[in-house]
Amino acid sequence: MSKRILFIEKSDFFGRATKYKLETTTDFQILWYRSNMEYVTGNHDYTLLDMAIIDYNEGDTYTNSMLDICFKNKIPIVLLASKITPTLQEKMWSLQAIDYIIKGYNYSIDNIIDIITRYFSNNTSGILLVDNCIESRKHLKKLLKLHRYRIFESSNETESLEILKEHQEIIKLVIVGHNDPELNGLELTSEIRRHYSMDKLAIIGVSLQGNHSLMVQFIKSGANDFISKPFISELLYCRVIQNIKVVEYFNKIKELAIIDPLTGLNNRHFIKEAESIIIENSKRHNLVICGAMIDIDDFKAINDTWGHDAGDIVLKEISKVLKNSIRKSDIIIRYGGEEFLIIGNNLDPIHAEKFFNKLRVTIENLKINIGKKIVNVTISIGVCTTEEDNLEQIINIADKKLYEAKNSGKNRVII
Repeated sequence: MSKRILFIEKSDFFGRATKYKLETTTDFQILWYRSNMEYVTGNHDYTLLDMAIIDYNEGDTYTNSMLDICFKNKIPIVLLASKITPTLQEKMWSLQAIDYIIKGYNYSIDNIIDIITRYFSNNTSGILLVDNCIESRKHLKKLLKLHRYRIFESSNETESLEILKEHQEIIKLVIVGHNDPELNGLELTSEIRRHYSMDKLAIIGVSLQGNHSLMVQFIKSGANDFISKPFISELLYCRVIQNIKVVEYFNKIKELAIIDPLTGLNNRHFIKEAESIIIENSKRHNLVICGAMIDIDDFKAINDTWGHDAGDIVLKEISKVLKNSIRKSDIIIRYGGEEFLIIGNNLDPIHAEKFFNKLRVTIENLKINIGKKIVNVTISIGVCTTEEDNLEQIINIADKKLYEAKNSGKNRVII
């Protein structure tokens, strides 16, 4: 079920533009009202709201009523304002609001989208708090929980490294306290950075001993950022968001580099990223890696007859079948053009022949709609099931078997 977002904005242009962009770029349901009075007097059910984006008018009775109602009903609040004022900031803190947005900039709508989507996805972002002071951890945890981050806690180096190892897929940020000599944040930062590069994990140093010298030492030790105590919550949120964004951007860039945009499958660059893991896993568990090269028969004729758009449709449909047919432990890659590579674990020749022949028949019976026409295609498959030292050798053998399948009549499996 889509999230229901209350959006109160008096400007007709800004209101319409925001509602349109939110509903066309996200799956949120936007309930737009032009004033707080219009919503407050409408006798609505507030319990149905997942968030409220409220036009903040200082001193307005209905605005204050709206904010109080949302606060009492524990509805997350984002404030809209024309400028930053101490009153606005104080209101945000007292209401424990998620954030505020300044209207009038070209990127205001993008900021709204970013804040909303980030808030509802923050539970997939882990933050490790490292401090031997329980009260410090408790304070940070309370602030970050308002933004729905998944929080982990530690009081020492050994425990911190164990938590990071166990939850490295979800933890994107470590906030390290420095209470020398009880907890040397500089040494811990250096140790964490030895195991996790900046594209995988961000680190923020925090200390009461806030000075430029300590800040530089933290950065030199591998931290991304540094905050001196005491700090306002707004500063913490800004630093946390910015540093998590950097890690996410690194991940996005890496993903774009290894994902084929047409089919959504991994591309051949993924092999370099994953080869060591695949080979090490096979040796650790004594598994034989099976490699299969798959080629769509007479694909050029499809492009020549119906056009490249038709060829793209065929590639997408076959990709879906291949993806749905493999086991969870297998990997599928769009190797190039109309070629695909499947890397499977522990398939002996007999089981491999059954598996890939079943896949071949499934593709042969597939009916692909191209406009008003139905297209049928076949595939040829070359399979390597022998134990080799690396993926390159496996792929080369599978490629030779594919060549045999093509030359012996196509629409067949050669092992």
